[in-house]
Amino acid sequence: MVQKIRWNNSVKTKQFLLLLVFILVNVIFSIGVYEGAFSSARDAIYEKMSAQAQFYLSSIDTQISNTRKMQTDFFTDRKLAFLVYPNTNMSDYERREALLTEEERLLSIKNSNLFIEQADMYLPYSGYKITLNGVKNIKEEDYIVIEEYSRYTQKSIYYKEGELFMVSLGNNNYVADEMPEQLFFISLSIDKIRESLAGFNSIEGSGSFLYNEENDMLIESAGGEFLGEEIVSQVDLSGNMDHKMQIVKIENKRYLTSVSNSEYLGEFVQYYPDDAVLSQLNVYKIYLSVYIAGTLAIAVLFSFYTEKFVHSPLKKLLRAFGNVKAGNFDEQIGHRREDEFSYIYDGFNQMTKRIKTLIEEVYIYKNLKQRAELKQLQAQINPHFLYNSFFALSRRVKRGDLENAEEFANYLGTYFKFLTRNESDEVALEKEVEHARSYTNIQAVRFADRIKVEFAQLPEEYSGFLVPRLILQPIIENAFQHGLENKEGEGILRIFFSEDGLYLYIHVEDNGEEADEEYIKKMQEITENTDEREVTGILNIHKRLRIYFEMEGGLKIGRSELGGVHIQIVIPKNKGGENH
Repeated sequence: MVQKIRWNNSVKTKQFLLLLVFILVNVIFSIGVYEGAFSSARDAIYEKMSAQAQFYLSSIDTQISNTRKMQTDFFTDRKLAFLVYPNTNMSDYERREALLTEEERLLSIKNSNLFIEQADMYLPYSGYKITLNGVKNIKEEDYIVIEEYSRYTQKSIYYKEGELFMVSLGNNNYVADEMPEQLFFISLSIDKIRESLAGFNSIEGSGSFLYNEENDMLIESAGGEFLGEEIVSQVDLSGNMDHKMQIVKIENKRYLTSVSNSEYLGEFVQYYPDDAVLSQLNVYKIYLSVYIAGTLAIAVLFSFYTEKFVHSPLKKLLRAFGNVKAGNFDEQIGHRREDEFSYIYDGFNQMTKRIKTLIEEVYIYKNLKQRAELKQLQAQINPHFLYNSFFALSRRVKRGDLENAEEFANYLGTYFKFLTRNESDEVALEKEVEHARSYTNIQAVRFADRIKVEFAQLPEEYSGFLVPRLILQPIIENAFQHGLENKEGEGILRIFFSEDGLYLYIHVEDNGEEADEEYIKKMQEITENTDEREVTGILNIHKRLRIYFEMEGGLKIGRSELGGVHIQIVIPKNKGGENH
């Protein structure tokens, strides 16, 4: 198995990060150049919009201002003063000439302003109505008009019900319920204003409008998109954004807006679709996209090249090292190209051959040594148990307990049958447990009046597990000898089995009297110090388990819930099979 390398230490990761930085720098630089050009173009377009708006507003404000001045000056004519009242010392001819003169002056005012649609001078007391089309007598409905419009004299211009007009009473102020001496009414053409605004619709989707919140006036350009109401609800018309570009969004479409102020008509707003205004920059967007795509393509080709000629050979070398680490010393690496990796691979192949030779020599020596040590350890057990067994049988015979002596002898026969008929270093766990059960029965007969034995059944799925011989019986013997033999009554010996995902555990525990903390600590130290020269008892079993299961198995020693010693035989499941 190839050892996992942390991502931040990987050569491939470092190369990828370097390449990523290169791409990001290029992309950021390109986007910065594009955004700079985009901003400059938008500012230039907006300046053009503002200049057009200022020129237009200056023109229309000048015309309205001149009209307003001429409207005021109209009342200074002496002839008009004689026409205000009917009982003046004027002949019919003089009156006619005066009326024609005032009519001509009205035409002069109209010609001074392209937006004037109607100009009427009302003289209520003399009953004249001077219009652009001639002089007329005031009718009953005209008096209603005079009474209504005489109220609109406080400002220069008014907007009401779709009509834009200017009203002046001359030198007289409005007095409620009194008919003014004269009233000059000028109406501006909304249609002509719309047509003039249409001149700003130079781009498809654009438009403009005049807005006056106080008069509730909204005049939109002819042929525009008629987006005035939506734009008014979004743009800042407070005056703080005068001559400043604002962007509004209507139905997922962005518009550039320019807001300028007219002295007489309120706010003049132009709007242009953002994409149309900046359409000339699309070619730069294409260039940018091509550049970024080209950069990414080069990066991909570079990654492919390094993957094929650098990373793949490295992975191949790492896999080979992983196989060698797993024990495959026949691993050899081939390489077609004559490059640096070819030299490295040749060195690797020679190294594995040499390591294989050395390991074979060391393995044969170690294996022979371990087998000799195992034989020596097992041989130490047999005389020790044989002495104890015959001593126990001798005591039975001396007491004349022949029946139990016979049963005891049968247990001994079964027990030594296991020892004499199996010369192998390993045995099925089922046989090992059966042998230990025979020994336990022997001891149970000896201590029947003082010790209770609980020996559980081995789970059937583990009966075929191969283990070293004589690993359970000596532990049970140790429990009898050091924990229970001198107990006068109520002794308990319990042997049972448990497991988890990785290990099978054989538990041997008692309620012996010698299990103080010092004794248990001493037992634990015995298993931890595996370099002891005198290998007997518990250390004997622990060391054989460690050798047999390649340092994974062994013994665990602690205090039992019963109060005595608790010893666990640990058998790894992945090594306890018939094919071990």
